[in-house]
This record gives sequence, C-alpha cells and structure tokens, in this order.
Amino acid sequence: MIGAADVGAALRFLTRLPLPARGGGAADGAVRFGAAAFPLVGLLLGAAAVAGDALADALPETLRNVGILAGWAALTGALHYDALADTLDALGGRGVPERLRIMRDGALGSYAVLGLVLVVAGELSALSLLHGETRLRALAVAPAIGRWTMLLAAFRAPPARPDGLGAAFARGLGAAELAAATATAAAALALLAGPSGWIAALLAAALALGVRRLAVASFGGITGDVLGAAGKLGELVTLGVLASR
Repeated sequence: MIGAADVGAALRFLTRLPLPARGGGAADGAVRFGAAAFPLVGLLLGAAAVAGDALADALPETLRNVGILAGWAALTGALHYDALADTLDALGGRGVPERLRIMRDGALGSYAVLGLVLVVAGELSALSLLHGETRLRALAVAPAIGRWTMLLAAFRAPPARPDGLGAAFARGLGAAELAAATATAAAALALLAGPSGWIAALLAAALALGVRRLAVASFGGITGDVLGAAGKLGELVTLGVLASR
C-alpha cells in the first residue's frame, strides 16, 4: 500500500520540488525515502514530459527532445546524471578504497564526461525515433521504469559503506515496498506500454542486477550513486527499446 507519506518522501528525495520537510524525526530506509512510491513519482515526471511535449508541439522535434531532457534534469536536479558520472569515474580507480574516494570526490573525470555524452546522445537518439502515440507512451513510462530499477539494484544488496546513502536506503527496503513499487510499474506498463514495455522492463531489470553485481565486485557493495546510475540506465534502456519497436 502506497500512502501520501510515501509519495511526499519520494518527491522530496527524487525531485527538487519545493515541498515542506517531513516532520517526526529522521526515519530510515523505505520510510525516509518513500521507496514504494518511486515508480509513481516516475509517472509524474513522465506526465510532465508528455504535457511539455504537447505544449511545445509547434517547435522542431529536435528542440522538443532537448527540452524534455532539460525539463527532467531541472525537476530532478540532474540527480541521476551526477550519480552516473560519479560511478563511472570511480570504476577507474585501483582498489575499493580508492574507488570509493573517487566516487565521493565530485570532480568530473574522463570516464564521467564520456559516459554522460554517450548517455545523453542515446537518449536524444531514442527520442528522435519516437513519434505519435508511441512517443507519448515512452515518455510516460520510461521515468517510472528507471525509478523501479533503482529498487531492484538496492533490494538485499550489501552497502559499500555502513554510513552511506545506499546503506540507509537498503536497510529499510523490504519486500512489501518492492512489491508495491513493482505493482505500480506493472500497472503503468499494462495500461500505457504494451508488449514492448514488458520487454523494456525485463531488460532494465537485468541491467539493474548487472549494475549491482558490478558494484559489489568493484566497490564492495552499493552506494547512492550506484542506485542513481542504475535508474538512469534503466530509463535509457526503456526509451531505446520502445523506440526500436
């Protein structure tokens, strides 16, 4: 069951909307982050993209595509782009301690720059192939699947740091929260995406599990940046699959 508190917590964590802070002290895990509502927040981001795309219908499609990515980045504070960049840079380190230090450093290295360029190019390429009703469906569901894959990467995964964001998130992410989020994502796919959406979700899920396995091998476990990277890649895969069908 997804309550208003879950939605509010997820909106505060995943977006930069000016919402009031949650009272009642610092909660942990699923309560603190509203994990069960992640796909629902993704659907809201998708709805914003659909509305913006419709309002900008008179503009050339290339500008609309750039506008969609810019809008998502503005609404989320480019949170997942930043997470992907930090994760890619960290993979270039030697040994777990150095990789974790690089991940926290925040400076952009060559891996981060190249990775961001490739991901944005992939997103723009996918959007350029999406037209009509398929375009609207893809814009609606891709952010939801991306946020759902974050939960798959986190569920019962060991944290790289005992005090990190990934540890706090994973500690409270139980089967009930994952089931509620999965039900939301499945309903969105059934109503909006059709068979291609299910294929995209399966590939995004496989990628999320692969990211988790790589994180355990490279960093000793997951971090908040790893989860954000999994979400961004899941969103990209969803757009790509729906664009190719």
